[in-house]
Amino acid sequence: MAKKEIFICFSTHGGEDLANHLYKFCEGIGYGIFFSSETIRLGHNWPNERDKALGECEKFIFIATADAAISDEVAYEIRKAKELRKHIIPCKHTNIKNWSQLKKFEIEY
Repeated sequence: MAKKEIFICFSTHGGEDLANHLYKFCEGIGYGIFFSSETIRLGHNWPNERDKALGECEKFIFIATADAAISDEVAYEIRKAKELRKHIIPCKHTNIKNWSQLKKFEIEY
């Protein structure tokens, strides 16, 4: 797998549409993107592939949705991105009423 400069973090319940749009746009202008729906193939080791991409990426785009706010996987990815001192870019999806739903992640926005 080629180096992924951008990691897109999202919940598959409500955020995949925006994540897919960002993936296609960023890939179209030449960025290497980690987007789990496209990057990880059936039978691959999901946790290893995800952690490798988290380590390699420079930017971490977080698609903030109501479901992301309660997702253990999203919480893990954000925690790792913070530990690795990644540049976190939050993107508020339309189904988030306000940013206070995401306070637990302690992300500057």
